[in-house]
Amino acid sequence: MGLLGLCFQSKAIESIYLWVLLISTILVTFFTAFVFSELPKDCADGTWQKAQNGYWLNQFSPSLQKALVNNKDWLVIKTCLVDLHICNQQLQNQIDDHRYLRLGCCRPPNRCGLVQNETYWVAPKSGLASQDEECFKWRDARNGECYECDSCKAGYLAEYQEHWQNEKVVQMAGAVFLVIASALACLAFRHGHDPHEHDAYSMPYTNYRQASIVHPRYLGSV
Repeated sequence: MGLLGLCFQSKAIESIYLWVLLISTILVTFFTAFVFSELPKDCADGTWQKAQNGYWLNQFSPSLQKALVNNKDWLVIKTCLVDLHICNQQLQNQIDDHRYLRLGCCRPPNRCGLVQNETYWVAPKSGLASQDEECFKWRDARNGECYECDSCKAGYLAEYQEHWQNEKVVQMAGAVFLVIASALACLAFRHGHDPHEHDAYSMPYTNYRQASIVHPRYLGSV
């Protein structure tokens, strides 16, 4: 869009391009800063280990939970997880991707004391080892998967954290690039539409023409 505006000397196209670039830069920079400020300071594995020992989502800030695993977005994410078949045993043996999701969505917490019965988890005859809500959800999950459990959401957040930490340099470089590109675009826009600059370029040519025109009164005196 910027090249089109430059080629056709269209101020409208250049203005639209500049505003789109500025808005994109602000959004990307804000979102990048928000994610890095809200993510746990530990590595993803350290966060996961801490989450298993207590309430799953306590390791993640409320703002991050609201932004990523709110009810509306989690419905879409849950559908995608079901379609991926992340709990398929053959896939688990073949690949090591999505390990936090598999640990959180496909296996109940050890503190529940559940045992696997064919394709789902059941409580032993002695009952659940823990009476928290998470263990009851896992007990009632007949397909051996619990996408409504906090452990599954914690697995998704841990995957998200690992991805951002692995791509930290790329994410920050992209934000810096957009800031620099926006600054250069603003300078180019001002440079191309500065009326004083155009007057400065046209002045020598105008003075030359005025100097080359000899007034008829002087012609008569020659």
